[in-house]
Amino acid sequence: MTRWPAETFRVRDALELGLGRELLRSEQLTSPFHGVRVVGRVDGHDALCRAYATKMATRAAFSSTTAARLWGIPLPWIGDQRLHISSPLERPQARGRGVVGHRHDPDLVSITQCAGLRVLSPADTWCSLAGVLSTPDLVAAADFLITGLPNRDVRPLATRPDLIAAVDRRRHVPGVTDLRRALSLARAGAWSRPESLLRVVAGCAGLPEPELNAELRGVLIDLFWPEFGVGAEYDGDHHRERTQHRADVHRHERIADHGVVLAHVTADDLFDRTRETVARIGQRLRGRGWLDRSMVRLERIPVLRR
Repeated sequence: MTRWPAETFRVRDALELGLGRELLRSEQLTSPFHGVRVVGRVDGHDALCRAYATKMATRAAFSSTTAARLWGIPLPWIGDQRLHISSPLERPQARGRGVVGHRHDPDLVSITQCAGLRVLSPADTWCSLAGVLSTPDLVAAADFLITGLPNRDVRPLATRPDLIAAVDRRRHVPGVTDLRRALSLARAGAWSRPESLLRVVAGCAGLPEPELNAELRGVLIDLFWPEFGVGAEYDGDHHRERTQHRADVHRHERIADHGVVLAHVTADDLFDRTRETVARIGQRLRGRGWLDRSMVRLERIPVLRR
């Protein structure tokens, strides 16, 4: 059995230790990137990042969607699984199989550690997503950063002032207009990407601003319009599990006992029937006394990506 330098190592280091090139073509090894070998398979995004980190330039860092995934920022499905690497302006841009190179101004961005990897700070990671994500998803990402996931004990990764400062540093950088618009729509309180997206599309259509994860006598409601006694709940696939379903029924009955009308929204409702869903919520609001001065503008609702 060959003793390899480490679970993940550079070819250069192995050669210096006396391992021949023929040995480095062993079936025991995987070559995810040029000049890198991994003992066994590379399983998952984080493992792929760790493999590349063995050859990453000293002042480079993971950025864009790669950094977002490392931070846990919610994203739509993205088919391109290449790693995004950002290098200082004065250094060569990262190149090679499985890599997308970017450049950053060291005076504009902050680099930190995430799980032992060099990554753009959460606020700078969010800014690097401009031009990649639509406005609703930029909002959902910002919501996550300033809210965290209270139901999973995930603390916020940034504050609104952090995001404002990061955007202000980029006042002449392409995409700053999209960032400013998204930041104006970001709210603390959403506990999931679908909740954020539902709030954004409802607002785009002209519906009033809801409270997020509002508590009604010990029961939480995803989106709640207390003035009208109307709520909206996003029911993800995990709500179909037996234990969760029974808990949901009990919770919804308690909400109904307080006279609240709930609109239930599934993934298909949100992503495939967006306008119909927003219209349905608007109808519930009008039925409870919301006197909109103008008609709901469904044509303003953007297309959402799953």
